[in-house]
Amino acid sequence: MSRSALLRQAFTHVPSHGFTRRALALSAPEELSDSAVTALFGRGEEAEKTLFQAWLDEGRQDMRGALSEDAKGGEKEKLYALLARRLRYNEPALKHLPDAFALLSSPSFASSLPIPLTLPRFRLLPGLKHVSSVADEACWLLAPSSGSQSTTPTYYLDRTRVAAVYAAAELHQLSAPGRSERFLRDLLEGTGALPQVVGEMGMFAEYVGRSWAGIIRSRGM
Repeated sequence: MSRSALLRQAFTHVPSHGFTRRALALSAPEELSDSAVTALFGRGEEAEKTLFQAWLDEGRQDMRGALSEDAKGGEKEKLYALLARRLRYNEPALKHLPDAFALLSSPSFASSLPIPLTLPRFRLLPGLKHVSSVADEACWLLAPSSGSQSTTPTYYLDRTRVAAVYAAAELHQLSAPGRSERFLRDLLEGTGALPQVVGEMGMFAEYVGRSWAGIIRSRGM
């Protein structure tokens, strides 16, 4: 099996094992050894980051099915269909997402010293890149001429708005999975409650912070 095929097969083990080396080891018909996982996907946590990034990429590709399933309606309805489908893609792995984003946001160390001189800083860039890429995909799919509007100022304004809406909906999904699509609909209709969004962002930051602290402790810092 190819590396990409192994990654896709590993997705089926994510609900049970998370974005872990164990999920990657189970991706082959005969369980891969730890050295094989390293050779194919990277050392230590780099293999887990590779799996999570591939899963995020697959999620963006999966969004395209929303328009074939629900091609009727105006642009707002199509945008809802795209973002709702992306939220549904999260559902099997939902409980693993905070830890995965915390891991993706952690720097990699090249030093052989057992204890780094300084603690790593949590980087927000991967999370911002994720919601921006979801917005990019949605705006590109909705563009009238296969993305021909992607260089106009209006496109960038729309992308920023879509990224903010999707980020708020995904944060809501982590605390109230059963209401995420209704919340998404309210946001697109302009009826979402801003104080509620801000409160959930605080909860999410605290949860990811605990996950990040666990990663630091696991490295013996």
